[in-house]
Amino acid sequence: MSRSDYTIEDFVLDPEFRLWVLTPSNSNRSLWEDFLSENPHKKEDVQKARLLVINMARKAHPWTTEKEESLWQRIEDSVSSVEVKEKESKVISMIPTLNSGKTDRGFLKSGIRKNRTLVNLTFLMIFLLGGGITYVLINPLVFHPEKEIVKVEWVVHNVPKGQKSVFILTDGTRITANAETVLKHLKNFETDRREIFLEGEAYFEVAKDEKKPFSVHAGGLVTTALGTAFNIKAIENKDLKISLLEGKVKVASPAEEEFLLPGKAAIYSVGKQKIKITEFDEEEVMAWTKKIIYLKEMDIKEVFEILGRWYGVDIQLMNLPKKDIKVTGKYQDQTLKNLLSGLSYSAGFKYEINAKQVKITFK
Repeated sequence: MSRSDYTIEDFVLDPEFRLWVLTPSNSNRSLWEDFLSENPHKKEDVQKARLLVINMARKAHPWTTEKEESLWQRIEDSVSSVEVKEKESKVISMIPTLNSGKTDRGFLKSGIRKNRTLVNLTFLMIFLLGGGITYVLINPLVFHPEKEIVKVEWVVHNVPKGQKSVFILTDGTRITANAETVLKHLKNFETDRREIFLEGEAYFEVAKDEKKPFSVHAGGLVTTALGTAFNIKAIENKDLKISLLEGKVKVASPAEEEFLLPGKAAIYSVGKQKIKITEFDEEEVMAWTKKIIYLKEMDIKEVFEILGRWYGVDIQLMNLPKKDIKVTGKYQDQTLKNLLSGLSYSAGFKYEINAKQVKITFK
């Protein structure tokens, strides 16, 4: 079968594809970049398959013989329930990789001889029922453990409510992360490309390296740069916003891509799946990195969401009025009590602060 006809499952089952995802090199990178250049309609499938391979290769959870027996029994039960014609048979071999590094059922549990539907079913059963176990699919004819079994370790930076943090990556890139932000990258960060996964908001000052692009995955977009400075705001259930201060970046979704120059921002709506290019106010975008709360014609509900993350508190809103209440102002080095005291007069509410719990009651 030609790779241009591959499904997501075909990519995951392709040993060369898995090798490219888990142990990238100049040669296999060139192979797959050429493929994507010739088959742009496959970009979305490749991206989804790539994430599946990475998830499958994550560090295994604790495992027991009883769990192994139970999982194999469920797989065998599913296999026996599918009837296929012998002439359509195909062999796929699987090895469960456990924490102990041993496989009680030997080198191969069995050659599962079924048609393509069964192969897909078995693969999905392992992935969904494995409960975090790492499984490696291998070529049924040739087994190269040094290539196929790859230990992938993740480094996760979790910034809680009420805090901000600065991280310096091994390549010299500086990341300033806002409150309630998660940053994740592979431990071998500087292999062939530099990739970060972001949930929340962060400002990136990327160290220049023309041979290793720097990519940030956030909110359905991939932002790629060589050496530049940009801010990404990827808050759950909000439009994603990428603001470029220096250099040049490429912003890509599964459907389109755009290039940003300094002073421009990309706003991406997951629902519409459309990238919109606009200008931005640098003072407003960068205020949080200077410990300034910057509010500009902001809805009162969003104001309290920001305050909750900023001060590390849970805010409960009572009797929220139906009419829109917009807030404008800049606050620096203010206690939560002082800030709420000032807002309460203009927005018309009373407040109670009890440790990490805040109750707002509108009049």
